[in-house]
Amino acid sequence: MILIRGNLATVSKVMFSGNDSPEPETSVVGSYYDSASGKSGSSLKSALHEIIDDHTEISYSNVWDALK
Repeated sequence: MILIRGNLATVSKVMFSGNDSPEPETSVVGSYYDSASGKSGSSLKSALHEIIDDHTEISYSNVWDALK
């Protein structure tokens, strides 16, 4: 089971390094993931979906123009 504890950087570190390291002192994501904090399972999935739901899709061929 994965539990968000503060920010996605911590989750990524735990998931991919295998270490349950403490959260970094400074957060690059601020409060962006606060609505997912403390959740797991389907409620975590729903919270993360709501966070990323309002995004703009671009085609692969337009990526370089978007990054300029």
